[in-house]
Amino acid sequence: MLLFKICKMKIMKKIYLVLLAVTLLLLSCNKSILNLTPFSNLSDAAVWKDINLVQSYVAEDYNSISMTTWGGPTGWGVNNYGWGSYDGVYGYWTGSAADEAYELHDKDGWCILADQIVRGTTSSSNYSPLGRWATNYGFIRSINYFFNNIGSVKGDTALISRLTAEMYFLRAFNYVHLVKNYGGVPIITKVYSTSDTNFDEARSTLDDCVTFILGDLNKAIAGLPLTYSGSDLGRATKGAAMALKANLLLFAASPLNNTSNDQTKWKAASDAAKAVIDLGTYSLYHPSKYENIFLDEANSEVILAKYYNSTSEPWNVTNFENTVNRDLSPNGYGGWGMATPIQNIVDDFEMTDGSKFDWNNPVEAANPYQNREPRFYANIFYDGMLYRGRTVDIYDGGQDNPSGAVIEPTNATVTGYFLRKYVDPNKNPSIWTDDCMAIFIRLSEIYLNYAEEQNVLGNDGVALTYLNMIRDRAGIPPVTGSGTDLRDKIRHERRIELAFEGQRYYDLRRWNVLQQYMGDAIGMDIVKNADGSKTYTKKTVQGRIYNQKVIWQPIPISEIQKNAKLVQNPGY
Repeated sequence: MLLFKICKMKIMKKIYLVLLAVTLLLLSCNKSILNLTPFSNLSDAAVWKDINLVQSYVAEDYNSISMTTWGGPTGWGVNNYGWGSYDGVYGYWTGSAADEAYELHDKDGWCILADQIVRGTTSSSNYSPLGRWATNYGFIRSINYFFNNIGSVKGDTALISRLTAEMYFLRAFNYVHLVKNYGGVPIITKVYSTSDTNFDEARSTLDDCVTFILGDLNKAIAGLPLTYSGSDLGRATKGAAMALKANLLLFAASPLNNTSNDQTKWKAASDAAKAVIDLGTYSLYHPSKYENIFLDEANSEVILAKYYNSTSEPWNVTNFENTVNRDLSPNGYGGWGMATPIQNIVDDFEMTDGSKFDWNNPVEAANPYQNREPRFYANIFYDGMLYRGRTVDIYDGGQDNPSGAVIEPTNATVTGYFLRKYVDPNKNPSIWTDDCMAIFIRLSEIYLNYAEEQNVLGNDGVALTYLNMIRDRAGIPPVTGSGTDLRDKIRHERRIELAFEGQRYYDLRRWNVLQQYMGDAIGMDIVKNADGSKTYTKKTVQGRIYNQKVIWQPIPISEIQKNAKLVQNPGY
């Protein structure tokens, strides 16, 4: 199984390489070369004479595949900020920057520092690591160095061609992340050295960046295989490159970046999404339990994912990424209770009949967690839920509530909920390392992209077909509609289907509606009455404000100071 370790490669006269990985490769071990931490230095010249070392070099740059990093800019860890990239693998952390979640550990300086975004206090010197400017450009430099040297490598020409295509994909992935967070950025294809003194690189327009990225992705698409197996599972495929292209074009076509509503941009995005669908490589996965979409590895829906194994090595040395059961499980089970869902999204999960949940309905208000659609139960740990041999007790005084917790009260939810998505009930939350899969792109996202694009293009019948395929798989009734009514239903479906997958913050931005949804984070107080009934009272767990500047991330002030041509984003 393909494993990725988050390690920062610095290209100087010496290059950190995975010598042990090469040894294992030569011995035909079944563990992937993308699995291991670099522990030896070899000369630069040696790398480009040995195809096995080149494979290790490429493996290092797969570490750039993440959504965000967590922790403050302390320099501790392996990916510029905080504790590696676990939250970068699982995008639920960004939900704390939107109307999905509240990260109670942000107050201690952990995680993505969403407080800075939702309170409008982000600045060029006090910023969330969401943007990853330095991290992305560090990987881009490493990838550019590969392109400078791959021509001198001798060996299997087919393998060299595939590795080159993988690096085009990885460079595109890094630039897509930069563009989504900063807008137009400098397009760097040269490799700066320590002797360079002039770093004057101006920002390209967003359209020019999109054109450049598409060039890389088209090269990747031409050179990548449709599938892998065995230890290569998780490498970039043709479908992954096509899906990243589709996502980029949707971002470019959306209202934030397409103020004139240029229909040619929507058509290009729609064509790209349909091309992924028409590959025939992927299909919606229909497990017996909806939550297994995120637990059953390499299932038919997965387009791009990382896969992690448990390890005997200490978690804080190698495995920052496979602690999902610990990080999300309720504190009473030994979990850390991170990125806890807020009432804002809990109320948006429909009833089993497809109707909207209503607090004004006395039956529903008395039992708010009954008769909800299947995705509610796959996403949310709620009070009274039966889990691992007992009920989750979040009511005041319960063992999963701060007031009644015996195990780690500081990890007990204050919103009234814990995040269920990604948690494997068959694994012990107290064990910090487990096998797990982190999905970056799956087919349902592409279906929702296509439905949105077809709606904009006026093809509501096609949009409904793909929207209702998602709902049918989820086990809820189909919807009807057209025009803006259907647009809103597609956006709602995206909110629920892709909940806690790192999409919501970026969706609200690209739709230009972030202000509309930047309300306070609401939680739930639950009181257990003497007769066993419960009383539910909403509360504010975090006051939030909207500041227009958070539409884009700030470029770090250190980068502005080094580059006279680098123009800061508005408001910073």
